[in-house]
Amino acid sequence: MILIIAEKKELANAIADALSGTAEKEGFAIRKGEYVITYLGGHAMELVDPEEIDEKYAKWSAEDLPIYFYPWPQKVKSEKETMVNQIDAYLEDCDYVIHAGDNDDEGQLLVDEVLTHFDYTGKVMRLDTGNTTREGLKKAFLRMDDNREHIAAGKAAYARAIADKSFGYSLTRHFSIVNGCKLNVGRVQTPTLGLVVERDRQIESHEKTYFYNLFGDFLVENQTIRAKFMPKEDNPILTDGKCLESKSLEDIRDKLLCKTLPASVLTRNLKEAAPLPFNLVKLQSYCDKKWGYSPADVMEITQHLRDEYRAITYNRSDCQYLTDEHFAEAPETVAKTLKNLGESMQEYPIDTARKSKAFNAKYIKLHFAIIPTGEPVAIEKLTEREKNVYLAIAKRYLMQFLPEAQKEKTELKIDSSFGPFIASETILTMPGWKMLEDASESEEETEEPEEAAGLSNLTDGNYKAVCSSMEIKQSETKPPKRYTPASLNEDLTRIVKYVSNPKIKELLLKKDDGKKGENGSIGTTATRAMIIDNLIKREYLTMSGKNLISTEKGRAFYNALPDEIKKADTTALWYAHQEAITEGREEANALTESVLKTIKRVMNSCNEPTIQIAKKDAEIVGKCPLCGNDVEHISNAKLKAYRCSNRECKFILWETAFGSKISAENAKKLLAGQSTNAISFKSKKTGKAFKGKLKMKPDQTLALEFIQSKTPQKKK
Repeated sequence: MILIIAEKKELANAIADALSGTAEKEGFAIRKGEYVITYLGGHAMELVDPEEIDEKYAKWSAEDLPIYFYPWPQKVKSEKETMVNQIDAYLEDCDYVIHAGDNDDEGQLLVDEVLTHFDYTGKVMRLDTGNTTREGLKKAFLRMDDNREHIAAGKAAYARAIADKSFGYSLTRHFSIVNGCKLNVGRVQTPTLGLVVERDRQIESHEKTYFYNLFGDFLVENQTIRAKFMPKEDNPILTDGKCLESKSLEDIRDKLLCKTLPASVLTRNLKEAAPLPFNLVKLQSYCDKKWGYSPADVMEITQHLRDEYRAITYNRSDCQYLTDEHFAEAPETVAKTLKNLGESMQEYPIDTARKSKAFNAKYIKLHFAIIPTGEPVAIEKLTEREKNVYLAIAKRYLMQFLPEAQKEKTELKIDSSFGPFIASETILTMPGWKMLEDASESEEETEEPEEAAGLSNLTDGNYKAVCSSMEIKQSETKPPKRYTPASLNEDLTRIVKYVSNPKIKELLLKKDDGKKGENGSIGTTATRAMIIDNLIKREYLTMSGKNLISTEKGRAFYNALPDEIKKADTTALWYAHQEAITEGREEANALTESVLKTIKRVMNSCNEPTIQIAKKDAEIVGKCPLCGNDVEHISNAKLKAYRCSNRECKFILWETAFGSKISAENAKKLLAGQSTNAISFKSKKTGKAFKGKLKMKPDQTLALEFIQSKTPQKKK
């Protein structure tokens, strides 16, 4: 028996389909002839938390920093135990293993780490999973490599996981302890926060500048058409492409008013191809614009559509392209999708023989676009949000089989000695794929002249234009737009545009080489939405309507961090080490040792409290015995306790213990490691009152110490 371990369920099914024989389902696996094909559904292993290695790390202490282990122990994720145990049983009986992870370092690691967990020492072959079509996989089986040739890539991914863990744990605890409040540091989280902080600064420091445009009403063939003055970029009246004072335009106006000028009309036929199918980021942006769904919302909805209904393909894709195999399957997929959508869709001229630009396998590196699977879906059983997202994905897919949209664009050009006046009108002559489009898919605003109604009535040729009136319009420069969760999510895919260091730019772009949906990015499609949500939960960012705004805490923290750990440079420099590890130029721990040096350097240079954040109106009674943050006295209708101000810390001391109230004074003593003052208690057994003291044990539970009453001495 030969065991094939795939990364995702869809890939396992595709591999099974490429193999001959009759398929038999066995739990999470498919048996087909001599092969058993199973899958992991992503990483089945995870690095353990520090306190699982040494219980001393349960308490936040500066003396225990930095936190670093190499190798860093791993464990099976609780939700993957059944799946992994089944693989263990197959490993006992198989002749050899075929590694079918994705063709990247994470795909290599997630299978290798399971084999390492079970100390598997047998033969392992590596399947190229770059082309997941039936024919592509059949060819891949004929040219498999020894997996040992690829293990270095997995080691690079393992090193990055350790680096992230050590970086996050060590610097989060360091800055929290030094500043006396919880401050989370993360390789991707911190530069993500920085984008919002910098954008807010630009908006707040924006100085309004006025600029001017000149419009003329021209009589052409008894038709009045408004045209805009469009001087060339090198015209001396322009500063950075704008006319900043009106006097020069007033001179032009005065000299051209009532003049007859030569004009020409030209009409062009334009064709517009259908937009590509969605990847996750594009889908998240679309759903935010149309319905206000956050990136995290869309992640959750698509996961449910995929897991519960099998309605869509892999939802965390960063690619917008499809394979020839998808094109071959289109007649069946389209027919089933149309059936799901109902009779109203039958009227559209969908032709599955029409091949759009989306079907281009050379742009597929790991994943393909998100499209409907063709599985039966009872639309009426979906929630409103699920239905909206499913219809958006289905329609974007169906657009690929509709004709191109056709337009006529008529342009009027009026020549003057100062520069041309331009007007245009565009008319949709054949909607094609736009029959399935809605307003949320319309093009972004452009700097082109306003549409001139009626211009298309003029035939091509030369005309005379009489200037009947002119108007100078004043406008003002606008600051950049506030981020929304969706626009921030998109900017993370191209953060390189904010990087000035040429070396860092080159590394970030090289990291995403071949990825059409990523261009100098940080984070992944699977993690970015969660990172943005965490920034809000940790009070670094806040929502104002649909916009994200950095908080006082977020700005103070970001400003206090050194550049070497708060910029996208960190990801780029780590990538350089990963490449060297993959290529055998560095040992597997080169990255982690480099990151450890950075952590130590930052801890040594940033060891004074620098962050002043206004405290909430809560009484502080001491320091948390677990993480060192302030413990607050909370007393309201919902909660009466002494609780750690770090809401991610589990420490809580209830206001009532053994039936009696703990005063703030006594809470302070407990947190200082002292016994309380004498407290009156009542015995549950006898109902009698007695005096006692409380003291906190090392495990943060309370011990009650009975105070013996003094026996009065008898008189002699």
